[in-house]
Amino acid sequence: MAKNKIPACAECEAILADHSVEPAIVRHSRLVAEVAQRIAFALVHGGVALNEDLVLAGALLHDLAKGQPEHASVGATILRSMDFPQAATVVSSHTDLDFDGRLDESAVVYLADKLVSGERPVTIDQKFEAALRRSSDDPVALEAVQNRMATAKAVALAVETRVGAALASVVNEDSGPLSKPDASLSGEAVKS
Repeated sequence: MAKNKIPACAECEAILADHSVEPAIVRHSRLVAEVAQRIAFALVHGGVALNEDLVLAGALLHDLAKGQPEHASVGATILRSMDFPQAATVVSSHTDLDFDGRLDESAVVYLADKLVSGERPVTIDQKFEAALRRSSDDPVALEAVQNRMATAKAVALAVETRVGAALASVVNEDSGPLSKPDASLSGEAVKS
């Protein structure tokens, strides 16, 4: 296998099945993938060089090891062992992103994941509301949640600035065609 090979949608679905990923997590990942595709599509049309196949693969596989401690790292390790290092890089940073202002595939998947809670689209504030409450008595945990939220908002602002539109209009299903048809998501159209 080529070291820069990116798993196609069908391969991603097979990887999820082979690792017995819970159906609800698969549905969540498909919705994250749709949101990520919309963001990537807008950015590419705004002049940002992105590999849309890598965005799709990273989004579909981001929760490959969900339920395990350090699931982002575990998922990335699985993908590296399968010779998918680029997808591994995206997956490894979907929980904690060191955002330097550069809009890349990891930033797109990070943001898309923060715009989906379970199987429904949410705002960044809605995504972090419960985590902020849960961690209110633990200063270390609270700081980590606040940092993740601030990172998501920074990525969102960078996207909005680059595409010249509000994030809600970018991810709204009425905002225009996807870069890939909904059928690419295992034949299931995911509604936002």
